[in-house]
This record gives sequence, structure tokens and C-alpha cells, in this order.
Amino acid sequence: FTNQSGIGRGLHTLEDTRKVNARMEQLIGLPAPVFSGICIAPEAPDQPMVYRKPSPRFILEMIAEHRLDPAQCWMVGDSAADIGAGLAAHVKVAAVRTGKVDPTSLPDVIAHKIPVFSNIGEFANTLP
Repeated sequence: FTNQSGIGRGLHTLEDTRKVNARMEQLIGLPAPVFSGICIAPEAPDQPMVYRKPSPRFILEMIAEHRLDPAQCWMVGDSAADIGAGLAAHVKVAAVRTGKVDPTSLPDVIAHKIPVFSNIGEFANTLP
């Protein structure tokens, strides 16, 4: 789930974003497809929020589409919007440090005692 306000602001197109995502998947170096899907929210911050995090809409739609058990789902992110989307969708939430913001300073991380990991690999190693 990715907020791409540059689309809504006219700075780049949805196709540009898809090309960047395809390149990212190549750089990860795992067998394709790395992701079964990428949900792109094109809204700018001043536009009506439909999919833009912290809206839980993408999460809820993917849970329904893939017939997932929300109790087994995780939202892992590095921003207040990511954490808020996971909480609003009533799934498990974890925060990762990416350098953008210290997740331990986010009010929802503190209030909900959300686990914080150094990186996505550290988080993945905690899963059964």
C-alpha cells in the first residue's frame, strides 16, 4: 500500500509509478512476482481521501478479495499514516525504522504498544 500524492499533484503519472515499482521488484532480486499486487493511492493530501493512508480501504479490500483472516494480517510501516491504516483495519501492526521518522515517537505506536523493528527483515524473522 503506497501513497503517491505526486500523481494527484500532477508531478508524475500512475504509469511512472508502476515503472518505478517494477524496477524496485527487479532490484529486490527475488523471483518475480515479488508482490501479488501493489495498491497505489494517487490522492494528493488536499484531495478527498479514498485510498490514501491512513484510510484502511485498501487493506479491507485486499482482506476481502483474498479471503484473509484479519487476525492473521499485518500492516508493517514506517509512518503515522501506515500505523493508523492498520489500526483502523483492525489488523496486527508493526513499525519499522527507515530513517524517515523514529516510529517510537509516534503517538499510536506508544499508545498501542506497537512493536518497532530495525528493518523489515528483523520483523520477518519474528514470524512463525
